[in-house]
Amino acid sequence: ARSAKRLGAENVNIVYRRSLEELPARIEEYHHSLEEGINYYWLTNPIAYLDDQQGNLAGVECVKMVLGEPDASGRRRPEPIPNSTFTIPADAVIEAIGQGANRVLLSTYPEIELNQWGYIQADPKTGATSIPGVFAGEIGRAH
Repeated sequence: ARSAKRLGAENVNIVYRRSLEELPARIEEYHHSLEEGINYYWLTNPIAYLDDQQGNLAGVECVKMVLGEPDASGRRRPEPIPNSTFTIPADAVIEAIGQGANRVLLSTYPEIELNQWGYIQADPKTGATSIPGVFAGEIGRAH
């Protein structure tokens, strides 16, 4: 999102089906994105792309969500709110559905501790992992 904004996109929106509290990004990344003018649609899930009469992308149809009971991962499951659909105008969409560590790293260091979401367990201040001398940067998540 920040790269799109830096490359000249006027309105950049992030649509996330959960709330800020469940956002898997580092809080610093979130604050920097706000400083750069990124807009957020919290508790919102895209359900369809809409086109104009010429077949060009015109918008993204979304539905508002509410957090329900926790799922198997322990996170509260987002559930759609009936009759809450709305459209976000758009002429381009970049789908970014998760990110993770290269699995080769985990096979190289099978003893490295993971958190309940399967990310490398790391100290949020230092990045230190369960292996002395091994640190996690972007792939370590402090949930």
